[in-house]
Amino acid sequence: MGFRMELRIEVRRDFIVPTRVTIISKVRKFRPKDFLESKIVEIRKSVCPFCPGNEHMTPPATLIAKIEGNEVKYYRDEGDTRVKGWFVRIFPNKYPALITSLPPPTYGYHEVIVETPNHDQEAYFLPVEKYALVLRAVFKRIADIIKDPNINHVILIKNYGSRSGASLEHPHMQLFATSFTLPYIMEEIEYCTKHYKSTNICPYCKLISEEKKSPRLIYENEKFIAISARAPRTPYESWILPKFHEDKPLSLDDDSLINLADVLSKVLRAIHGYLNNPSYNIWLHMAPKLSNELIYHWHIEIAPVLVTWGGFERGSGVYIVPVSPEEAAQELRTYILSNLK
Repeated sequence: MGFRMELRIEVRRDFIVPTRVTIISKVRKFRPKDFLESKIVEIRKSVCPFCPGNEHMTPPATLIAKIEGNEVKYYRDEGDTRVKGWFVRIFPNKYPALITSLPPPTYGYHEVIVETPNHDQEAYFLPVEKYALVLRAVFKRIADIIKDPNINHVILIKNYGSRSGASLEHPHMQLFATSFTLPYIMEEIEYCTKHYKSTNICPYCKLISEEKKSPRLIYENEKFIAISARAPRTPYESWILPKFHEDKPLSLDDDSLINLADVLSKVLRAIHGYLNNPSYNIWLHMAPKLSNELIYHWHIEIAPVLVTWGGFERGSGVYIVPVSPEEAAQELRTYILSNLK
């Protein structure tokens, strides 16, 4: 019996942005157990600038979240004084890509979000209610920044592991606030608006309704859904979307934050456990401030770094992925059901 290679290769276009193309090539399939992650350089806690006790090693914090009694309170550093006893700490990046002392388009914010005082454990391993408090602090800071009349757009990102671009292992995220709209999000907005004008339906809302019944569903709760990207740029690329239509996540109530923390922590813990703790990148896409007549649906994208892009991917904008979205979703879904009930 001959080997029918053509049955294992498929070309797909992204549902939202059809100019993004993926080749699913199972003939290049690898197994997660064969993947060896190069380890990020470890820094002793005594010299880690993100650890408690070392707050003086960073610029003054712009937002600090503390639990006092049964209440969360927010502070910021003043002068040379550093607030202690925090569970989230946000401060300007010591090596910024954007600064507020220059005019647009260079004007902007580049800040570090230390998600937990614990050097050795990611925040998504916290109980869901505590992880939700981390997300609340992050969204509070973004909401403050977006009030700046010179700022039009904010993106939240996380680099984890040596292959992601991360330089420090202490759990942290970064936010970038720009005076201009970021090109990738503008591309998504343009296609969303075009789709809405022709169908009167947000394409992300349509995607959610279809994926709830598809083999690409990873996990869902009352308010959020996690799916395997239809045309992934990396193996096991996963998207998290609110089931309700909203262009920004800045006004989520407590219940919605807990639901978001639940789905985000389950997907990240599944990626960590099933794929042997790989490097990954996360980004949160939300609408720019100047988008009153545009259609958009905020969401989170998670991209494990399991393959290296070669000349074809970098030169063509077409991505070769050795695991189908359906296989990826089934494997992550099974891990969640078996290990993360």
